[in-house]
Amino acid sequence: MHLQKLQLDNNIIEEIRGLDHLVNLQWLDLSFNRIKKIQGLEHLVNLTDLSLFQNNVSVLEGMDTLAKLNYFSIGNNSIASSDSVIYLQKFKNLQVLIIQGNPFYKDDKDTETRYLIIATLPQLKYLDYMMIDDESLKTAAQNNVNIHKSAEEALQLKPEMTVESKVQELDAANIAGTHNFLEKLKDPDMKKLEIVPKQNELWAKFEEELKEYLSSYQDTMKLMAQDRDEAMEICEKMLKDEERQAEDKSVKCINEFNRKKRHIFRDIEKELQSQAKGAQVQKLISDNMEVLKKELKQLDADLMRVEMDHFDLAWTQVQIKFNATLEAITNEMNKKTQNFKDDISVSNKKYHSVLRDTFQANYDDIANRVNEVISDNDPNREDILNAFGERETLLSVAESSN
Repeated sequence: MHLQKLQLDNNIIEEIRGLDHLVNLQWLDLSFNRIKKIQGLEHLVNLTDLSLFQNNVSVLEGMDTLAKLNYFSIGNNSIASSDSVIYLQKFKNLQVLIIQGNPFYKDDKDTETRYLIIATLPQLKYLDYMMIDDESLKTAAQNNVNIHKSAEEALQLKPEMTVESKVQELDAANIAGTHNFLEKLKDPDMKKLEIVPKQNELWAKFEEELKEYLSSYQDTMKLMAQDRDEAMEICEKMLKDEERQAEDKSVKCINEFNRKKRHIFRDIEKELQSQAKGAQVQKLISDNMEVLKKELKQLDADLMRVEMDHFDLAWTQVQIKFNATLEAITNEMNKKTQNFKDDISVSNKKYHSVLRDTFQANYDDIANRVNEVISDNDPNREDILNAFGERETLLSVAESSN
């Protein structure tokens, strides 16, 4: 069979079987079932995407022939040992792994296990919906030197993205505005507060927190954009498949019409070769022409029905499916965006609150030393000196600068 995509989620399946003949299968979803053992996949040598999310699998096995595996979701199962991850080293094309929610790796707060997985599988690009950046590869290599040096080697071989390619990647995820986001947050007026004790230290801590939020947000949005693009590709493929099926049925209808037409003309030819009288032959020809007209009309109706029943119906179904998928992805992206904005807002308020308190506590001392601290060559010297002449002006900078 030529089936390439099979969705069997939420079907109370307890055992994987009956798939041996699907040798062309590329995408298999067995999530939200009751599967305890990975088996029956030996013949699916073209499989690239496999989801066993939310099952009862306790051991990673039975996938030795899936050399093309690129995406594997095994989250929320019963895998108890991190040693199971070693089994996945054989899949050199594996780039996306969903494995969180197992007994050995509950959530992303367990950074030690996360780095262990990255070190064990350095070919990964995404782990539990988060992109694996250079810093993660470095940390994984440093924390797990005894596992193997693959993470370090992967980092050395990994080509560095140009600024242009980074912007293009962000633009594809509709978040191009987050490029140089931290630089955009800096307010020129903050220069006036550089002499505040610990101001640079406070900013560095605030900046580090923002980097974490930004990196997580960008990685999540890029992965969701990838899901969106894949959904579009699947829908396009579904339409092409339906179009091909409609064409096949149309050809069959036309061939059947041609068969009947040949049969009619053979009957007429036989009569012409017989001793039948002219009037009889004329009536036979007339009758057969009427039959041929009816068959032609039926052919037109059949072709119209094929178009309506297959392509038009398929288009409607694909639209419904795609719109639902797109809406779900868009809603999730909007939710992540709002969460990111909320995190930034909370962190921003916290930073400026601490900065304001620090300024108020140290204002008198700073005001007395301002001439000593500010260099004569500083282009902002006059502005800073003027600002320190008015306590409330400088306080407003500490409270509202972004």
